Amino acid sequence: MRKCLMMFVLAVACGFAARAQTPTVFDNYFAKAQAYAQAFPREKVYLHFDNTSYYQGDTIWYKAYVVNPADNMPSKISKPLYVEFVDQLGNVMDRQIVKLENGEGHGQISLSNTFFTGYYEVRAYTKWMLAFGDDPQYFSRTLPIYRKRINNDEESRSIATYRMDKSMKQRPTEDLKELNVRFFPEGGQLVQGIQSVVGFETLSEDSGWVDVTGYLLSDEDKPILPIATIHDGMGSFVYTPGEKPLSVELTYNGKKRKFKLPDAQPAGYGIMVNVREESLDVTVSRSAGMAGGDVALFLFSGLTPCTYVPVNFGEANSKRIRILTSDLPGGVVRLSLVNSSGASLIDRFCYVYPKDTLSLSASADNDLYAPFKKAVCRLKLTDASNAPVSNARISVAVRDGLDMDYIQYDNNICTDLLLTSELKGYIHQPGFYFADRSVARRKMLDNLLLIRGWRRYDVQESFGLKPVTPKYLPEPNLNLYGHIDSWYG
Repeated sequence: MRKCLMMFVLAVACGFAARAQTPTVFDNYFAKAQAYAQAFPREKVYLHFDNTSYYQGDTIWYKAYVVNPADNMPSKISKPLYVEFVDQLGNVMDRQIVKLENGEGHGQISLSNTFFTGYYEVRAYTKWMLAFGDDPQYFSRTLPIYRKRINNDEESRSIATYRMDKSMKQRPTEDLKELNVRFFPEGGQLVQGIQSVVGFETLSEDSGWVDVTGYLLSDEDKPILPIATIHDGMGSFVYTPGEKPLSVELTYNGKKRKFKLPDAQPAGYGIMVNVREESLDVTVSRSAGMAGGDVALFLFSGLTPCTYVPVNFGEANSKRIRILTSDLPGGVVRLSLVNSSGASLIDRFCYVYPKDTLSLSASADNDLYAPFKKAVCRLKLTDASNAPVSNARISVAVRDGLDMDYIQYDNNICTDLLLTSELKGYIHQPGFYFADRSVARRKMLDNLLLIRGWRRYDVQESFGLKPVTPKYLPEPNLNLYGHIDSWYG
């Protein structure tokens, strides 16, 4: 009797273990996403320039880095890197092919006197970066090119202006009113009865981004919640929509203007994320009529899936989930609420501060130098335990501190690879968001992610639910194609 009882208990335990190990549909999606990320790894580019502005006749020197977004390690996928120098009208003035060795390369662009002065764009990409999606990713930086100096004593810098009436008329224009407001619901949608954060961006047709104050209005047009932008025309507020959308009233240049909020869906899912330095505190909500559907919260770093959490509502209509940032890679992470059919119901971008594994410092023997005087600069690179890092490869740009267009909080390799490459549109002074890690600064950064976060990767392609056909193949070597002409053509 004792043996039979033990065998029965063992059989029941084995049965529970077998059921627990049975992969769910979300397990399969996660495994396929991992396989997809390994089969189609992506690339990012960063160019380190020797200066922030140039004169006619100068040479733009640059060092190129191509990395894998999953770990920001040097990419070995592509051998050629394409670099283009584009003028203000979109004409490619120079196109180069840079040889990459272990993800690194270098080159230069000569600025002959035939170039017009103005603001020029430098683009850099591999063919593999253009192989996916209708909105390809590439590195972009705008550099001012000034009029050539007549002599060394001339201090003023100038950019000539040109009549481009015909070209400007052919350019697409955006119909901006005196004040234009865009609303961005958290997760991409509003649902009736579900509390959501709404990001908003304010633009003026003559001043660009502007800071405003105002109120959320009730159905009777009475102020119920003060709202305001907090940085570069961006702000956010908490809103619970009903059947009829409310309006906001904003004050700009002493005038009050009303703007209607987007319509809310009658039923669906909502998400609210409280971004902390040590965790992402997520609240997933659903309408009462959405009971019965299985959903899971997936976290992606670029294309690579980090983890997923099944959202078990039980009898409730909201579920709180805490995700520790120590378990996530640094940079932009994407939260995607996925149903059992593999469809993404909600997308939300958040920023995770990278781990402080390296520290680089520089010191010079003087603050000011006479022309052609020898300058001694010492660089110190240490790891997390303050031990020196051996065999480090570092690119250094030495500039004249009195004669450069340095802008505080400008782009750098961290802002490019970990932030702006995953966002949409121009980001003004991205280094501003990393000046410190205060609560106010983190709020500004989260507003930026709320408003500029966008979908680059198709989750159904990652889950193997849609076919993938890259437009280009990886280029492990530089292949040249052409034909031979006879003397007679």
